[in-house]
Amino acid sequence: MKMFRICISVVIVISCILCKPIYSENGGYILKTGSDARATAEKWYSQGFTLMRQKKYQDAIPIFDQALAADSTFYKAWFGKGICYEQMKSYDKALEAYDTTLKLKSDYAEVWSNKGNVLQALNRMDDAVDAYKKSVSFKPDYWEAWYNIGSIFERLGQDEKALPALEKVTSLNGSFKDAWLKKSFVLTRLKRYAEALSAMNKVLELDPFSETAWHSKGILLEQVGQDDEAIQAYQKSIDYNESYPKPYHNLALVYARKQQYDDALFVLKDSAERGLSDAQMIYTTCRLLAITGKKDDAFALLRKLFRHDAGFKQKVAEDAAFNALRNDVEYKILMEL
Repeated sequence: MKMFRICISVVIVISCILCKPIYSENGGYILKTGSDARATAEKWYSQGFTLMRQKKYQDAIPIFDQALAADSTFYKAWFGKGICYEQMKSYDKALEAYDTTLKLKSDYAEVWSNKGNVLQALNRMDDAVDAYKKSVSFKPDYWEAWYNIGSIFERLGQDEKALPALEKVTSLNGSFKDAWLKKSFVLTRLKRYAEALSAMNKVLELDPFSETAWHSKGILLEQVGQDDEAIQAYQKSIDYNESYPKPYHNLALVYARKQQYDDALFVLKDSAERGLSDAQMIYTTCRLLAITGKKDDAFALLRKLFRHDAGFKQKVAEDAAFNALRNDVEYKILMEL
């Protein structure tokens, strides 16, 4: 009889270990099985997920906690908490939630990727790259993680490491414009201009009205010796956004190199009338006015330039383009001001 009572006690203890005590509505405790606990956790998680999608992150966290109270191994709820904390910029708490998720499900690629995002926000770039690499080891076609790897390496100036990751992105998702753009910039810095131009053409296939992409294409066309095509690219950039200042100067410089000085001056005048000229563009205009013998206009503009930045006097003194002005009294007066 004594042995029977001991067995009964053991059964009760085991039942308490395997099941979760839940307080019932009629005032007593009932035993809840593991499957019941998971169902309860799922219900709480669903409510938390809805709040999270509504960007009610602060409200979602205690709901995810209810899910975890029902089943502490329910990794989706830990992941949800991590996302909420990340969106709230509570990065240390987000990292803790993601790490707990990964202890429960170590091959969860999306969690590794989110962990990488948090580590980036904490400026732990090496750790972030390791997290993204873990992500793609479990999900090789996860192009977002590959893009983040490439972006970090590019930001760190490690273009040789950035390029393979960005090439992986463009092979997995050829319609992702930002990857083609970064790839073109990386190839440009590596002086692989023809390949960079090809990547920039892909950007323009995806976004044919991008003034910045047309401007970048113009620069690359100059690098491969195609000045006429560069002129067309810069003009396209201006056509799509007349207030974008960069192509005006580059276009004028190409015209000047081709000794089409009137065209160059026309472009620079157009830029000035739109209020887009900076000091360097004014300096270029002064050079062209001096080269073409328009002394009075050159002196008037030099006076304006020197008022803006007297440091340009040294450049003028060393630039052969101003040789025709040097014997003029006005030149000597300006340089002594």
